[in-house]
Amino acid sequence: MGIRQYLSIATATVILLTSGFVAGYLYIFIRNSTIADVRGALEILVSSGALMIAGEDIAELSSKGDFEKSSYARVYGVLRQLTVVNASKGFRENSIYVLKPAPNNEEMIFAAHLPGNSNTAYHIGEIQDMADPVRNYIGNKYHMTAVMREIMSDRRAFGSTDIYTDMYGTWVSAYAPIRTKSGKITGILEADYEVHALTARINQEFVYVGVAVMLSALFGIGLMVMLSRRISRPIQILADAVDRIAHGDFKTGIEFRRGDEIGYLGDHINSMAVSLAEKLRLSRYVSAETMQRVAGSLDSEHSAERARIACMFADVRGFTRYSDGRDPAHVIRVLNELFATEASCVNLFAGSIDKFIGDEIMVTFDGEDASARAIRSAIHIKEATEQLCSREGFSIGIGIHEGEVIRGDLGSSTRKDYTVIGSTVNLASRLCGAAKGGQILISEEVYRLTSSGFQTTRLGRAKVKGFLDLISIYNVTENGKQAA
Repeated sequence: MGIRQYLSIATATVILLTSGFVAGYLYIFIRNSTIADVRGALEILVSSGALMIAGEDIAELSSKGDFEKSSYARVYGVLRQLTVVNASKGFRENSIYVLKPAPNNEEMIFAAHLPGNSNTAYHIGEIQDMADPVRNYIGNKYHMTAVMREIMSDRRAFGSTDIYTDMYGTWVSAYAPIRTKSGKITGILEADYEVHALTARINQEFVYVGVAVMLSALFGIGLMVMLSRRISRPIQILADAVDRIAHGDFKTGIEFRRGDEIGYLGDHINSMAVSLAEKLRLSRYVSAETMQRVAGSLDSEHSAERARIACMFADVRGFTRYSDGRDPAHVIRVLNELFATEASCVNLFAGSIDKFIGDEIMVTFDGEDASARAIRSAIHIKEATEQLCSREGFSIGIGIHEGEVIRGDLGSSTRKDYTVIGSTVNLASRLCGAAKGGQILISEEVYRLTSSGFQTTRLGRAKVKGFLDLISIYNVTENGKQAA
C-alpha cells in the first residue's frame, strides 16, 4: 500500500471522525434547543393562562363534588380555551390543570382540570363527565416540587422543569401562580408536554443524517452545517431580540415566519415587546410613588398612613394671559420643556413628583432633611428655568411647607393615585399661590428646620384661607439677594 493510499485512508478517517463528532454534537444541540423552545412555550402558556383565572374561584374548589359549582365552570372554560387556542397555533400541551396546596401545606391537590379520557388523545371532555369518579381528580393529592414551593411563596414569577420521567411518560412541565384580586396566591396553573414523540422524531432524523454521513462524509458535514444554521440561527435571533428588549429596545421585531414552536415563541416575544412598550408609555402618566405602589402589589385597603413630608408647589405666573392667543402646540411644547427642567431639579434632590396640575407641579420630599432638599430643589428650578421664563415672558412662584399628611391610594375603582392630602399640602399650595414671580415662600416650620442653611427674609404674618391663625411667611434669598 502506497503513501497515497495511507493519506487517503487517514484523510477519510479524520473526516469521518470529525463528521461523527459534529453529528453527535448537533444531535445534542438540536435536542436541547427544541426542549428549551417547548419549555419557553409552556411558560408563556401558563403565565398568560394564570392571569385569566380568578384566585377566588380556585379557593372554592377542593373536593370532587365542587365540579358542579359555577367557579369550576369558569375555570373549565379557561382551560378549554387555552387548549383549543394553542392547538390552533400548532402547539398542543398534553394536559393542563390547576393545583392548590393541601391543608397540610406539604403537598398539592387537584383543584380543576379537563375531564378528558386518557385513552383518547387530546380529548377535552365536558363538565358533566366529571360525574365519573374515575375521570374526576379534584381533591386528589399531587407531589409538591421545589419549583412549586418557590412559586407559592412568591419567590418566583413562573417556572418549568427539565425533562423528567415518571410512570406515565417523559415530560416537560411549566408552572405559574394564580392570584386573587388582592394579589394572594391561591393555586398554580400547570401544563405538561410529553416529549417522547419529540425526542423519537429527533432520533429518527439523526439516523438519516448518520446514513448520509457514512455514504459521503463531506456531504454529511455540509448537511450538518446547513441543519445547524437552520436551527441555531432563529434561536440566536430570538436570543438577540430578548437581549435588546432587556436593554429597553421595545421596537425589536422578529420577522421570520415559522409554523413550529420557534415561530410560536417568536410571535410571543413580539407581543411581549409591544406590551412592555405600552406599559412604559403608561408609566409616564402616573407618579413614581404610584408606580412603586403598583409594582409592590400592596393592598389598597391597608395602604393609608400618616407621614411627615415637605410639600412643594411650583406654579407659572400669568400663564392664562400667556396661553391666550398662542398656538396650542407651542403652549404644550413650552410646558413640557418647563416640566422636564423642573423634574430634573426635583430628581436631583430625591424628590417625588406627585402630579402635574395644569401649569403647576406638586412635589413631595421624605426624610429628615426634606425641607432643605425642597428648598435646594426650588432654587435650582429658579436658576434652570430663568432663560425659558425670560424667553417666553412668564415667571414661577414656589411655596414650601413641611408637616404631617395622610398618604394613600385615592381615586375611583378605575383610576387611582398614590398621593398625599391634609393641611400641610393645603398650606404649601396657599404659599405658592401667594408667591410672586421668582419668589420661594416657606412657612415658619420650614424656616425653623432650615434657617441655618439658607438666607431668608421674613415677610411678616398673613391670613391664609383655610387657617384660623396668622401664618408667618419667609422668602428664601440666594447669595444675599432676594429669590425673585
